[in-house]
Order: sequence, then C-alpha cells, then structure tokens
Amino acid sequence: MPTPRIENLDTERIAQIMTIALREFAEHDYQRSSFNRIIKNCGMSKGTMYYYFENKQDLFMTLLIAISKDFQALANRELPSMSSGAEFWTEVEVQLETLMAILSQKPTLGRFIQNLLTSESRHATSPASPWIDSIDEWLEDFILTGQLVGGVRRDLPIDLILQMAWGIWETCSHWLQSSSDQNQAKESAAMMKDFFQRSLEQRADL
Repeated sequence: MPTPRIENLDTERIAQIMTIALREFAEHDYQRSSFNRIIKNCGMSKGTMYYYFENKQDLFMTLLIAISKDFQALANRELPSMSSGAEFWTEVEVQLETLMAILSQKPTLGRFIQNLLTSESRHATSPASPWIDSIDEWLEDFILTGQLVGGVRRDLPIDLILQMAWGIWETCSHWLQSSSDQNQAKESAAMMKDFFQRSLEQRADL
C-alpha cells in the first residue's frame, strides 16, 4: 500500500493522481496499463511518484479503495425477504439496475469496473483478487438463496453456477462496452437479467 507520506499531498493533488490513474486503468486494464505513462500524465518525476507509491500495484489498490465508496450502498443493501423464484429474479434485476446506473453515470469508472470484474481478475496473481473474492462470497450466498426459494437450478455444482454467472456478466459487459447502440441502465439490466435467468433458472424438468 502507499507510504504514509501520501498524507503530505494536498487533496487536489491526490485527486489529480487518482483521476489520471483511473483513466489509465479504465482504458488499458491493469495488465496493459503503464505506471510510467501515469507518472508522465501526472507531470511528476519518477522519484516523486515512487516516494508516495511503491509501484503500479500500490497505486491500483489505493484507487480501488478510493472508488469502493461508490458501491457501498449496493454492497451494504440488505436483501429483501424472498419466498419464490419470481421474487428472486425481481431482486436480480434490481441489483443489476443499481449497478448499471452507477456505471452509466460515471463512464470512466464504469469502464474501470467492467475491466475489473473479469475472470482474469479472479486469478490469485491479480492484485484485485481479494476484492473479487469478497464478491464471490456475496454471489455464492445470493445464489444459494435463489436455490432455496426455487429460483436457481440445483442440478449443477455451485462452483459451476458461479463460473456461468461470471461468464454471462463478462460477455454482456464486453458487448455493452463495444456496442454503438448504448442502452439505458434499466434496459441494460433487464437484458442481462434475461440472460442470467435463461441460463440459471430452476426448471420443472430439472
């Protein structure tokens, strides 16, 4: 993590560094981003940047912590009581709509998060893996709730269902980024929910 010396930077300078870093990671993702390019765009010398941040990973993790507040409301939202599969899938759409609204309101942040929420980030070597692990834990609990109320299929191992959920998210997210016909958050959420439901919903013949 960054050295305590970062506290000596004024708020405006920290905000500038975070904005430039966010843009770099959003445009190039973590693996293909350049710490040197961030330093150059910040107008800082390498020595000055390394004085505050040990390396690219330190800066990335600092940024990840800083932007997490945008998702606190979603992460801390208490799930409503659900007693049927229909109620579960309604909640899926609510969750997706809330997330897509955040991503659409802040396009650069949206690209950063979409680059982050990938199968690549789930690898142990990714600096984001602890953050992704916490999402996996939440998602597994959510899916198990869906199974209990008859909304999610029970014929497959939970690990496989998690992999399927990540695959659907990543495919839809990639398509939304590349599509010239950008949907509104509500429409995007409805489309994604439909893909999830068609693949993961409990059916009478299963």
